[in-house]
Amino acid sequence: MLNLFQDYIEVGRVNLYSNKLLPTRKPLIIFDCDGVLVDSEPIAAEVISSLLGDRGITMKPRICQREFHGFTMDAVVQWVKNNYSVDLGDNFLIQYHYKTMHAFDRQLKPVEGIRNVLESIDNPICVASNSDLEKIKLSLSVTGLLKYFSGAVFSAEQVKQGKPSPDLFLYAAKKMNAEQHEIIVIEDSLAGVSAAITAGMHVLAYIPESNSSYIKGDVSAMRMAGATTFTQMENLISILKSEGPNEGSFGPS
Repeated sequence: MLNLFQDYIEVGRVNLYSNKLLPTRKPLIIFDCDGVLVDSEPIAAEVISSLLGDRGITMKPRICQREFHGFTMDAVVQWVKNNYSVDLGDNFLIQYHYKTMHAFDRQLKPVEGIRNVLESIDNPICVASNSDLEKIKLSLSVTGLLKYFSGAVFSAEQVKQGKPSPDLFLYAAKKMNAEQHEIIVIEDSLAGVSAAITAGMHVLAYIPESNSSYIKGDVSAMRMAGATTFTQMENLISILKSEGPNEGSFGPS
């Protein structure tokens, strides 16, 4: 298996987002946003639960978070239509956008440990999320994380299909001038893991202990797909600095 942590010699390579000449090439790291960089999913689940309740559909926030983990909002609308025969309509999406943006501005926090990760690694990095660009940038701005990505932020609205389709990751790879086999994706959902595996990328799946109980089936599926899971964000630093798969960096765990 390819050792991701060897240096790829490519003298004269330019990092488009730092404008620096790089004598060696480290793997590109693509971060998901919600649940990986920012602790947004409980907030979004509260909003969805409230809006569904207004339409006569009772789903507790925890159930919403479990069912819609990693979904685009279009996929949420389709799920409700399939399971409840209710067409939520455009007004639902408009209300969701407004309420989540307002809630994020007041409540959103970075994932514990992520700031230290971003300060410690020197790989090229970017964000690829199923959320819309406005929401991603607000999330990163409110939490003080936007500065780490120097504009390298990509959204499902820029491609034909979001995750679990590989389109978004392939788009990000092209924009960052990286080959799929040189990329490590940090995800927290089965949809994201599936997208990255299909795109031919390596995946580390962040599953905090607070989430592991209600997405247990997804965790097993992530591992079966080839993702390595980890439970503490700060452990990502040592994982990325590891010497290779023989020491447990990659492969199902």
